[in-house]
Amino acid sequence: MTPLRAIEQAFSSALEANNQDIDDLQNLNIELIRRQWFLRADAGKRQLFNLAVQFQQELTVLYHLMGYQLVVDEHFGLVGIMPKRFKARTLPKLTSILALILRQLHHSESLKGCTDAGISEPPPGLVCDTYSQLTKTELPSKREMNDALEQLADIGLIRLSKEVCEQSKMHFISVLPSIEYVIDDAYMLHLAKFAASETHTHDPVEATTVIDSKEAAHD
Repeated sequence: MTPLRAIEQAFSSALEANNQDIDDLQNLNIELIRRQWFLRADAGKRQLFNLAVQFQQELTVLYHLMGYQLVVDEHFGLVGIMPKRFKARTLPKLTSILALILRQLHHSESLKGCTDAGISEPPPGLVCDTYSQLTKTELPSKREMNDALEQLADIGLIRLSKEVCEQSKMHFISVLPSIEYVIDDAYMLHLAKFAASETHTHDPVEATTVIDSKEAAHD
C-alpha cells in the first residue's frame, strides 16, 4: 500500500468515526496553503485547529510527502507549514534586520512572560530605538519601515494593526509565535554579526534569508 493510500484510508476511517465531513479537512488544508500560519484564537479557526491536532500524525506524513514540515503548537494554539526544501529569497537588509530585531524583542518578552497567547506587541518606538542602537545610523523613512514590516506580515511572522503610532508613524505590531520557528538561533547569529560589522547599508544580503512558501510551492 502506498503512503498516500494509507493516509487516505486513515483519514476516511477517522472522519467516519467522528461523524466529520471531508470538507472540514479540505478547509484546513486550504487555510494552511493560503495563509501558511494561523492561530486557534483567530476568528472561526478553533475547529480547524482542533482538526489539525486530531489529524496531526496523518497530516505530518501528508505534508512531508509534499515537502513541507507541519507545525502544531498546542501551547500557543499555532498551526503552520514550512517548506523543507525551499527556494531562499533574499530580502532587503532593512527587512532582514527588522525581522531579527523583532525576533529578539519577542524572545525577550517571552522570557519575561509578557506575551499573550504567545503574541508580543513591541512598541514601534522601541523597534526604532533598537534599530538605531544596532546600526548606528539614521532611521529609514517611515514608508520604508512600513513597507519592510508589510513584507514580514506577508510571510506570516507578524500582523500589523490598521492603527498607526502617532509618535513613530508606524503601524502597531503583533509578533506571532511563528517567528521563533522561521527565525531560529542560527538566524539570530546574523544580528550579532551585523552589529559587529563596519559597513551598514540597505543593500540585499545573501546571508539573511527567509522561507518563501509561495516560491517553494512552484519550484
